[in-house]
Amino acid sequence: MTTTLRFGKLPLDRLAFAYSPGQEALHSLHVLSDARSHPLHVHWVVQARKRQSPALKAEIDRYELLVGRRMPVLWDVREARSLCTFDDDLATLRSAPPEFFVHRLLLAALGPSPADKLPPGADLGQQCAAAALRHPECAAVLTEAAADPARELARYADFLAGYWEACLAPDWDRIEEMFVADIERRGRRLVRRGVAGALDGLSADVRVDAGAGTCLITRPASDDLTLTEEDTLTLIPSYFAWPHLYMALWQPDVLITYPVLEQQQEGRAPVPPDRLLKLLRAAGDASRLQILQLVGARPRSTGELAGLIGISEAAVSKHLKQLQEAGLVEAERQSYYVFYRAARGPVEELSRGLDALLAGEEQAT
Repeated sequence: MTTTLRFGKLPLDRLAFAYSPGQEALHSLHVLSDARSHPLHVHWVVQARKRQSPALKAEIDRYELLVGRRMPVLWDVREARSLCTFDDDLATLRSAPPEFFVHRLLLAALGPSPADKLPPGADLGQQCAAAALRHPECAAVLTEAAADPARELARYADFLAGYWEACLAPDWDRIEEMFVADIERRGRRLVRRGVAGALDGLSADVRVDAGAGTCLITRPASDDLTLTEEDTLTLIPSYFAWPHLYMALWQPDVLITYPVLEQQQEGRAPVPPDRLLKLLRAAGDASRLQILQLVGARPRSTGELAGLIGISEAAVSKHLKQLQEAGLVEAERQSYYVFYRAARGPVEELSRGLDALLAGEEQAT
């Protein structure tokens, strides 16, 4: 299934970047509980487990509800566009209404609409009791949360502080540098190519059509969302999200959590030598390189390309055919015209393959 995000009417200043160290800690806890689904993080998981005291391990097991299943949003990153610290997030959590925290526990246990699964008018205690019946392994947390929400919130905040210090603080400077670099990179794309440039390459599950102003996202649910001049879109880089892309379609505020570029690149399979050779042959011509540069900026017709490069339309068509066969460009018909645009995946394949080749790395056969 696919979600279609229509961004053509979204002004540039309505797209923002942010990240939450606290929410990233929840992502890392999820990875810690399911390392087999996150192979790029196995080394980190091994190191993190070595850093845990028996008491911390016991607390991680206790809060499995917030670790192994859904990851409720405990912080509003829209309020953290100044890029806050973990201490800021922790202070925000400690000062939150205890009922808010218990409600987030319920979201993790029962799903996004717990009220739909409970009798009308059910109070907090009844909701926790219903969740405990569904997930008896979490009954202790839910029972204590219903009995004394403030005490349970304080205990969870203490647990998160200890976990951060032991497992994430040693790596945070390196991770945060990735976030800043990714935000700067996408910010430059935003200025150069608009919203489409910022969305392009969020993950392998995203396909952006700049001409149509749409972003197609492969995900378990199907949605069709059109962003207007009054909406906001927040992009949230994450080290631990890979290989997933998380979306919160809370119009007028849409949030997309995506894996940083370094994780995406590391998670891609090596480019086979025959594939790399085909890409090099297709790109290995001055006119074809000019075509790639022009259609990389925006979709263009053969007539426009011929006029800009200074060659005949027949010659342009011949070059486009070779680029299409290599997958470097894609064609799209609009009325009587055919427009060509760069296909980001193969272009990135070419770059990645050359990087590996020059670094002396073995390529897949």
